[in-house]
Amino acid sequence: MSSLKRHWLKHALQRLIRYVLITLAFALMSGGLLSWQAIDFSTLTLWPLADTVTPHPLYALVLGLALIPPTVWDLFQLDRRLAQENAGGGKP
Repeated sequence: MSSLKRHWLKHALQRLIRYVLITLAFALMSGGLLSWQAIDFSTLTLWPLADTVTPHPLYALVLGLALIPPTVWDLFQLDRRLAQENAGGGKP
């Protein structure tokens, strides 16, 4: 496999992984919000001080929100790095 094909494949896989992470983040946010709505936006089980320890839907919502900024930032960094390499400022 040539160096150019390997380089293109590496960038394509990195970008695919980032888009999968963004999709996962939006799925977590949607699922968390819908599940939270199903329990009438209750916060009673948010902190596990009760007898039963159950995951609250807000945890999925927060995890989804937390995944988006670093993933989008990483996509911007990939674009910047690729633009620098195409301009001759970096190695392929």
